[in-house]
Amino acid sequence: MSESHEKLHELIAELSALDPPTQPDADLWARFAAERQELIDELEYLAGRFPADLKAVLSDGGQERLNASCKRIDDAMDALAFESKALQQECTEVRNRRHKLAQHQRFSGGGQRSDASISTVG
Repeated sequence: MSESHEKLHELIAELSALDPPTQPDADLWARFAAERQELIDELEYLAGRFPADLKAVLSDGGQERLNASCKRIDDAMDALAFESKALQQECTEVRNRRHKLAQHQRFSGGGQRSDASISTVG
């Protein structure tokens, strides 16, 4: 196995082992994206210099590893989207409750002012 073949194999192994964050933390996602991009840049450079070695590594299970890694990222992004949607719904519910409470306070507060003004007039 050539040195370039071995290095491509190692890069694909590192890239496929890199797990996306499970929490919606911007710093964690930024670090993950930076690490992943660094590996991709190095892989892209070596792929340009040694395309035959890359083809061999990909056909020897590398493609499946990369596909599995992409699937984990897609699943993590889906989980983030789900959590974001749930948070949006919760915010909407809070706004609706706050609006109803404000209406109730205006209604009950307005009724008390009317009673107070009637008692002082009479």
